[in-house]
Amino acid sequence: MKGKDGVNNVLYAILGQAITLVLGILVPKLFVENLGSETNGLMQTINQVFACFTLIEAGIGVTTVQSLYRPVATDDKYGINAILSATNKYYKKVSVVYLIALLIFASIFGISVRSQFGFYMVFGVVFFTGLNSVINFALQEKYKLLLDASGKKYITTNTQTLITTLSSVAKIVLLLMGFNILGIQISFFIINLLQVLIISLYVKKHYKWIDMSTPPDYTAISQKNSVMVHQFSSLVFANTDVLILTMVCGLSISSVYSMYKLIMSMLSTLFNNVSSGLTFILGQTYSTDKELYKTRINVYDAAYQTFGFSLATVTYIFYMPFMKLYTAGFDQNYLFNNLPLLFIIIELLVVVRNAGLNTINVAGHFRKTQWRSLLETGINLTISSILVFKLGITGVLLGTIIALFYRTNDVIIYSNRKILGRSPWNTYKITLINASLMTVLVFVSRYIPFVTNGYIGLIISAGLTSLVIIPLFYAVVFALCGKERRTIINFVRSYKYDK
Repeated sequence: MKGKDGVNNVLYAILGQAITLVLGILVPKLFVENLGSETNGLMQTINQVFACFTLIEAGIGVTTVQSLYRPVATDDKYGINAILSATNKYYKKVSVVYLIALLIFASIFGISVRSQFGFYMVFGVVFFTGLNSVINFALQEKYKLLLDASGKKYITTNTQTLITTLSSVAKIVLLLMGFNILGIQISFFIINLLQVLIISLYVKKHYKWIDMSTPPDYTAISQKNSVMVHQFSSLVFANTDVLILTMVCGLSISSVYSMYKLIMSMLSTLFNNVSSGLTFILGQTYSTDKELYKTRINVYDAAYQTFGFSLATVTYIFYMPFMKLYTAGFDQNYLFNNLPLLFIIIELLVVVRNAGLNTINVAGHFRKTQWRSLLETGINLTISSILVFKLGITGVLLGTIIALFYRTNDVIIYSNRKILGRSPWNTYKITLINASLMTVLVFVSRYIPFVTNGYIGLIISAGLTSLVIIPLFYAVVFALCGKERRTIINFVRSYKYDK
């Protein structure tokens, strides 16, 4: 069942991301064309602030999933209920705190933002954008964590894909009908309520034994504060660039940044969904058989890195051709040839350290590594804040790259030496092979006359290129890494026979 669930998680993640990709490209374009760059910049800033609001969750989610791996693997229903009971009580408090913070932020932002929008408009947009999170924490978040730990992430993925599709269609219709941003966000809030209903009904049908009155096991989630430190660092990496740009350079520049980040965010979401769809196998394996875990994490590292580098190569080749088509007719210049490379480097550094971070997470080394995470944050904020004044978008991206370079190497070395007791060379070897192949392919692509003067030609060219590049990457890795070749074959076979 683990193998089947893992395959479902990955396949539905890819399908969902394909749908999200199409809608995610269309909606922002309509936003800029119908409401202007300032409105788009406003929404991007609000979304980044709400991403920071996840700190209110205080690390409960990650700690809960990590604690659930063992009782789920051993079918310990009492242990599962005890952990969920503790999580439920914390989330009730989180929902109240989140609501208070939401009202404060909506009021302050409505007063302080300098734009064409009035106070009530900005307040309403902020309020309805964040209200869904209040409801999620109060009613359904604990159930999503159980599904993740049980290998049923495809349930939440499919639900999210449905909600994204419905809300995107609603946004498109309302934009074309001339509705303002407040009306659009209200529709987003209403449609998102369906997610709470769907997840709750699924859990009540398939997990009838769930009992939130079970005495809570607070010790199981005792590392939540240390997890919050790591989440803080992740938020700095993912969200502070646009906030720094907004404060220093203005909403229009943050809109330019968000357009380039749009592509990488979709790619990053795909990578994250694929990773999280398989993490339950790693987590349950580590909790029951650490030697088997070493074999599986090798397989995972090789397959995941190769997947990441191959898609990043295709993305880089068609990045600027897409931006030229996508931003044609916008109210300002969005074309900066140096930005795609910087965004790609950032994403690849994240891909390379993914296996190491998963090892740290499933091993529960949150407290032991929190200072390392804070150091990454300090490097990022310091360098980005200095360079932004002279280099603008390029400056904040360079700050992120420098911080990521430190932390990626730190994660690789720590996870292998401190947790697995071995050399980190395996990860570096796979990285060098993939990076070398990517460099060669990008160089060769400059001499290939791709058809990119229209969306249809661009899609066909990117599709055909993907059909060549992705298998080529895996073929090269298989050819040069005999150990990884054998373990990947065994990994694929295990899906068929694993029960």
